[in-house]
Amino acid sequence: MRLLITLLAVFFSLNAEASLLNPANPESLDIGFISSNVRLTKGKPIAMNLMKKWEVSAWRGEKVSVQVLVKAGTDVKSLKTSVAQFSSQKGNRIAADQVKTGYVHYVWTDEFGNGCGHRKSTDFDSSEVSDPIIQATSIQVKRGEYQPIWLTISVPADTKADVYHTTVTVSGTKSYKIMLSLKVIDKVLPAPGKWSFDLD
Repeated sequence: MRLLITLLAVFFSLNAEASLLNPANPESLDIGFISSNVRLTKGKPIAMNLMKKWEVSAWRGEKVSVQVLVKAGTDVKSLKTSVAQFSSQKGNRIAADQVKTGYVHYVWTDEFGNGCGHRKSTDFDSSEVSDPIIQATSIQVKRGEYQPIWLTISVPADTKADVYHTTVTVSGTKSYKIMLSLKVIDKVLPAPGKWSFDLD
């Protein structure tokens, strides 16, 4: 009886994970934007909507980041990401090479608990969490994994204030396209060499 209950629990767990990946087609990839503030735990299913459109704002001369999440319903030997040039309805442009693509990897860590200081490691659970950003042209993703993609956009200081649009293409078993908008505010962030520093 215990064996039957265990087998049923495993069965329903696997089906629940597959439904989170893509209820309509568990063999495909589900791709979309999530907040750059979200940090993932490897092997832990997440239930959140992946946005097919995303908007971010930046000053001229600023760098901003965007996070894309891939939920893999099948093995992908080579996941690739490309971003087209930004363009506005007024004809303004931001070159595609102003966007750098990185793939987020996982590292082992434990719970923060009650803060820093001396403590027993056995008192805190450990897990793999998303942290380092690896610059690579592609990455391998296994079925059931959640692979974050990190986009860093450098807005040139001479960019005109405007709303720009581009397409992010993620290619795995097939190509998927999601839309990204960038609102450039008419303010300039000075170059780092012109920054001042004060410590009180």
